[in-house]
Amino acid sequence: MIALDTNVILRYLVQDDAEQSAAATRLFERRLSTAEPGFVSLIVVCEVVWTLTSAYRQTRAAIAEALTLLIAAKEIEVEFSDIVSQALGDRPTGIVDAIIHRRGLARGCETTLTFDRKFAQLKGVKLLR
Repeated sequence: MIALDTNVILRYLVQDDAEQSAAATRLFERRLSTAEPGFVSLIVVCEVVWTLTSAYRQTRAAIAEALTLLIAAKEIEVEFSDIVSQALGDRPTGIVDAIIHRRGLARGCETTLTFDRKFAQLKGVKLLR
């Protein structure tokens, strides 16, 4: 298995740098396979979401679609893909906040505490007062 950094995933998804995007595309289309998949850690998923949101101004729907395609790819192993998939459906909070909460639930946490009012609208998340 080969671990993939955030910038490799971004170059493949965004195709905004001719040389690096071509190298990332070759990796995805020619080198990665079910026998030797690319590994995408949960931290990389969060960095991809943050970068697509802040630097590329992608919509939540576009980001969710990209992550869904990554999770579905047989040549990619996304860490905690079940948690990421569940988080994609959580509203009204951001994807990364939903991942934080879902990961806590998976570890047996009863709630997630936050100062973020929007995040606190998610079931099981509470404002710290």
